[in-house]
Amino acid sequence: MFSVVQKATRSSGGAIIHDKLHACYFCDKLVTNIWRHYDNVHSKEHSVKSINALRNDNPVRQKEIARLRVLGDYHHNLNVLCAKHGELIVVRRLRLAEVSYSDFLSCSACKGFFIRHELWRHCKSCPFVQTDREINRCQKYGMILLAPVVYSRARR
Repeated sequence: MFSVVQKATRSSGGAIIHDKLHACYFCDKLVTNIWRHYDNVHSKEHSVKSINALRNDNPVRQKEIARLRVLGDYHHNLNVLCAKHGELIVVRRLRLAEVSYSDFLSCSACKGFFIRHELWRHCKSCPFVQTDREINRCQKYGMILLAPVVYSRARR
């Protein structure tokens, strides 16, 4: 059994506590404010430089920051699936603490991990989806994307 990084946490008053961790794409470190980490530690990387060259109010900047954040989480999740232990970082955290890794699929466009039966809803509004075919077959493409990783060590 894998567990989600952390279940969604709330204060005693019911307010959401922002304590979600994200994995760095470059160094695999888990941090809460991933863009601050990229800006302070990896500012010399090409992708971080190109994002910093954009204005703060540019919507492309926010999209590229989101892409870099989800790619770091995706690579972390692939390592967890290969090792068959650890905690998955998913886009939307659940209230359940223990969930099987097979309950999650990756979006083929943005590489974010979603619960299997919610992936179709995400694909309809994913900013990285380019064709209608991707929307209609998002679960199939998600399974194809993860199949080599999930089944690579099962035979060994």
